[in-house]
Amino acid sequence: MDPQLIHNIRNRLFMVTLLLGRIKNEKSTVEKIHHIINSISKDCLQLNNRHIDTLININADIRHITSHFEGLECEAVFHNELELIGNRSFFYDVIINILKNSQEAKATRVKFEIDCRTLVITDNGECVLLALDKLNNGDTFTTKDTGNGLGTQAIRQFCEENNCKLTYSMPNNSMSIEIIFP
Repeated sequence: MDPQLIHNIRNRLFMVTLLLGRIKNEKSTVEKIHHIINSISKDCLQLNNRHIDTLININADIRHITSHFEGLECEAVFHNELELIGNRSFFYDVIINILKNSQEAKATRVKFEIDCRTLVITDNGECVLLALDKLNNGDTFTTKDTGNGLGTQAIRQFCEENNCKLTYSMPNNSMSIEIIFP
């Protein structure tokens, strides 16, 4: 089976689990539950439209995705709007994967910053110094016992497909991913 498809399905199931947990933990209104279920349905249906390029509003999509994550304080600093014609479902997968990796690295905060054509994502999780060279050299790499490197490969593939430049750094002992859009 295609590793990218497996990764996409796993991300969708992860989001469903988060959203169902939110329904269970909150005193949700019927309207709120309907909104969450509709959101899940639309997202799952996007798997069928995986290769359709659409206009991606990077800012709006980051706000939407981060609003569903619990246990992470997500900060968004947007100096301008950033849009891209590309595969929106794939972009969702990339952002979800980055947030999941931040959680697994025991981060409590993730900052998304957009300035001109650059998106910088920084978390305060535990970093693995030896991973940095491997990530920047294009090697498949994982820091998790159960990881297989598909997440880093998906980020790299998204950037290649959209002519983006990708770099990893570790400012102030934090992991930072910089994506420069064309």
